[in-house]
Amino acid sequence: MIGKPGGNFFPLVETAEETGPLAALLPNNQVALVAGTGSDETIVIASVREGRIIRRLQGVKGEHLTRLTASADGKTLFYTAAGSVWAVPSTDGKPRKIHTGDRVAVDPNGEYLIVNLDEPTGERLVRVPLSGGEARDVRVQSDIPLSLLPVGGKGIRKDGRILVGIYPRDYWFFSLAVLDGSDGSLTRIPLNYSGDIFLSGWASDGRVLATAQTLSARVWRFRPIGEQLRN
Repeated sequence: MIGKPGGNFFPLVETAEETGPLAALLPNNQVALVAGTGSDETIVIASVREGRIIRRLQGVKGEHLTRLTASADGKTLFYTAAGSVWAVPSTDGKPRKIHTGDRVAVDPNGEYLIVNLDEPTGERLVRVPLSGGEARDVRVQSDIPLSLLPVGGKGIRKDGRILVGIYPRDYWFFSLAVLDGSDGSLTRIPLNYSGDIFLSGWASDGRVLATAQTLSARVWRFRPIGEQLRN
């Protein structure tokens, strides 16, 4: 869907096939997203202005993507599939394996990726240089565990600060924090919201955009029919 805060939302593209929920903004009012199902599933490039698909990437056709993001210049798409991070030109081509991983965030300066690995002992973040070289663990100087969805595609700011999902020990819901990529310090973001914060990212104006979900419940009392008749 496409729209503005406080306004109506409409389908991004006019098509009968399944689209989303993975998507990444590109320059020139374009969006990369996932369309199709099964062996026809692939990444497509859509024009926001025209509301239609303008290109399909045949190189990734049939892949079951789990995450999708793009470089700042829009020339490269990064996605996760089958437990690995891959890169493919946004104009189409053969995908290139980058690193083992389950989620990925792109440095807006184009120097590295932050890759998240789901491991039996918990979530782990590694920094992967795009120019090649050894991947290194990202230090987290805190005893607060990372949540099950620690990083989003736009989770890195130009100054190296990383938005991460956390699971505070004194709070029921998944929350957010800012991780300093240089020293590993973790700063919780105060939220006036009772619910889980899932994937998040930095907006172009420095604000944080995130998906969230509240939790609500009701308690019901049921009585046997015979008891109701006696009463």
